[in-house]
Amino acid sequence: MRVKLRLLLAILQLAAALIFFAFPAVMLSWAILDSKLASPEPASQSWFLHRTLSAKFSKWADKRRESLAANSLGINNISGTEWPASSAMFYLRATDYLEQAWLAQNSNLGPDSSPAQQPSRPSVYARGAIDAAAALIADPSNASWVKRHWGDDYLSRENVFYRMLLIDGLASHFILTGAKTHVALLTEQAISLSAELDASEFGLLDDYPEQCYPTDIVAAWRGIQRANVALGLNLAPQIERGLRGFIGRNQFALLKLPPAAINKLLPDEQGEVRGSYTSSMLFHSTYLWPKQSALWYDAYTQHFFRSGVMLSGFREFPELAAPENFLDVDAGPVVMGLGTAASAFGVAAARAHGRFDHARLLALQMLAVSWPLPNGTLMLARAVSDLSDAPFTGEAAILLSLTQPTAPHFQAQTQSPSFSIPGLVVLLLLFYLSAAIWLLRAAWRNARISLTPIK
Repeated sequence: MRVKLRLLLAILQLAAALIFFAFPAVMLSWAILDSKLASPEPASQSWFLHRTLSAKFSKWADKRRESLAANSLGINNISGTEWPASSAMFYLRATDYLEQAWLAQNSNLGPDSSPAQQPSRPSVYARGAIDAAAALIADPSNASWVKRHWGDDYLSRENVFYRMLLIDGLASHFILTGAKTHVALLTEQAISLSAELDASEFGLLDDYPEQCYPTDIVAAWRGIQRANVALGLNLAPQIERGLRGFIGRNQFALLKLPPAAINKLLPDEQGEVRGSYTSSMLFHSTYLWPKQSALWYDAYTQHFFRSGVMLSGFREFPELAAPENFLDVDAGPVVMGLGTAASAFGVAAARAHGRFDHARLLALQMLAVSWPLPNGTLMLARAVSDLSDAPFTGEAAILLSLTQPTAPHFQAQTQSPSFSIPGLVVLLLLFYLSAAIWLLRAAWRNARISLTPIK
């Protein structure tokens, strides 16, 4: 019995060593050497992560929609209500970026080539997940929380956050598939929300009654822009005028950045500027108003970016502002002032602006702490998501950040793959390797003892 137990223990130790430590070490080493982390192309690992996530995402999105689970959630359950649709939007946008990259890499294949000739094309192998993600966003039952805020006409007035997700997600679906399943809803929402924003006094509308978040309005304009290009809606003048909502009196004067929250009727009554909101805003604004976005990114890095030997990242609050360590649903864990969401979406913001000196450092740290597994799961990203209602939020957000291309009008400032490795990344690589070696040695010792004949 003892011999069998030792052999079983050896097998478990071997499996743990390979799955939980050796594989993350290999993935992290791959990232360190990956030249695409320092270029506008999607990170090399993003293709593997997308394939593995697509199969899981399709099943989850269908199950989520069919279960009607959203109907039983209260409006204050932010992760349960907002994150499922956010996950779907992140996933669809990342798939669109990978599709663009695939088309650029496979320009020799004509548009009429059969799916059998395109097994590596995201819109082909991930079609089920693409359809499931769009269906989840468009499903009225998944919008039950915004109906409680706005009533049955929730698609007709304000409600910027949800309508932004709807427009952007359905625009991705149409771009990827060409299917007209959601085109009528997409067209109506893009036209009506752009008109409503354009007609507002200060270019601002609420996400929820008396809750106005500029980053979501910027994201809404980006979704409208994507729908405008895909469908030919002639909304460019409204998009250009949309900048008025985020400059002048609507901008935090000292930091020269839009605040996290604002009073749509009294823009002078502003909230604070926060990293999680600003990073999210900046990978949208590059496409909308590139000159202003460049100014915002410069101001953001001046007041929020901290570079160190061990750790680099975007702060959740400006330098010297408290608190330094806390946790909330928007920022995620904030450690030594650096925000998890601010730095994760900061990868996308930096990539969109061509700032790969920032993007590569942040991406390496993000991948190092995500703890990748052979089945594509990013264990730590999964852990900080809502496991019951939105388990793939973290992984979809990371995928979006790793695939974000540099926006037009921005020059990519590339870096050598061997240039600057944060100390945290080195420490975690040593941790993965040391743990793997320790477990392998223990497995060998137990296997040798169990297989040695008893004299």
